[in-house]
Amino acid sequence: MRIIRLLFFCLLIGLLPTSSALGDAGQARVQELVRKLNHGDAKSRWNAASGLAYTAKYSEISIPALTRALSDSDSNVRSKAAESLRKIKSASARKAPQKHTPPPQTPPAQHRPPPREVVHQQPLPPKAEPDAAQIHAARTEARERIERNRKRAEETKLAKKRELAAEKQRNTEAETLKLAVRAREEKWSSILEQSQKAFWQKSTLDASLAEELRVGLSSEQAPVQSVAALACAFVPSTSKSSLRKLIELLSAKQPKTRANAALAIGQLKAAGKPAVRYLSRTLLDTDPLVRRRSAEALGLIGHGARATASALSLLIEDTSEAKDVRIASTVALGRLGQRSDDASSSLLLALESDDLLLKSFAASSLGEIGYYSEETVAKLTAAKGSKDMEVTRAATWALGVIETQKSK
Repeated sequence: MRIIRLLFFCLLIGLLPTSSALGDAGQARVQELVRKLNHGDAKSRWNAASGLAYTAKYSEISIPALTRALSDSDSNVRSKAAESLRKIKSASARKAPQKHTPPPQTPPAQHRPPPREVVHQQPLPPKAEPDAAQIHAARTEARERIERNRKRAEETKLAKKRELAAEKQRNTEAETLKLAVRAREEKWSSILEQSQKAFWQKSTLDASLAEELRVGLSSEQAPVQSVAALACAFVPSTSKSSLRKLIELLSAKQPKTRANAALAIGQLKAAGKPAVRYLSRTLLDTDPLVRRRSAEALGLIGHGARATASALSLLIEDTSEAKDVRIASTVALGRLGQRSDDASSSLLLALESDDLLLKSFAASSLGEIGYYSEETVAKLTAAKGSKDMEVTRAATWALGVIETQKSK
């Protein structure tokens, strides 16, 4: 029996693991738990943190892992990691040997710092409980603040409504103004069309436009003034009553407005005599159309504009002047009826022009003047043999008028 027991004991000793083997197995278990702290499942991480609470022996492995687990996304894992750290630190403190702390050495008296003065802080007085009056005042202030906020919100809402209404009103006014401008443009476009038609057909416009034209002459818009001045030329009643305004428009900024004003004044004929001195200035205008309309107006005014004969003569003699301006000045000088050597010499110069149209008008104007001179008769006789029918006809008529005037 003793031999059997001895054999069993030897067998038992050979089968049991050594202490080093047990140590290696514990460390591997701790490392396995540390790896599970990074597991995707929160429950597995919680179990690993819970298991590491009993690994104080391997605190150098478990403590850093649990410290990292304090930042885990799951609150339960963080709580369990903190609890396990406390347990490990508590177990480590119990196993650590008590260190002997030597008594503090007292420094020499000469090097001892002076004792610090102890300042006794006065205790804070007890906080007084608010009385009924204070509570009532606080409630009143709160109610007033709420009321102020409510009024401010209402005022903001009302101001927003007013702003929306004002914007809507502005949009409506802008649309109305746009429609009015469009209607006015269409109206003046129609008046312009009628005026152009009357100009070519030598007709007049309806007298009912008189008041509208007077308003247009005083408009601040240059295109409206220009159309109104042109239309006045074909509504005689308006031209007479608006002569002063038409004279003012001879100084307008827009050349077309100045030209139309001169045209309207010319339609007044002799009644436009007060505008002669202003028309003499526009004969020197920078725009050729204005110079042409001014010469035409002076010719229509007739004898009352004889003072401008010298200015018209200069335009005729200026060969660099526009053709239309020279023709208009030639016609106007003939209508003035100014019998003088200066007027006659200017027309004779135009009669020698290569332009057949200017030549025919010069012959007609010489006939209208009726001023006899041997030079005039000789040059008209030469022009009578022109190949152009109009020049021949005008020269023949002028010679007949001059001969009639001479016989008288």
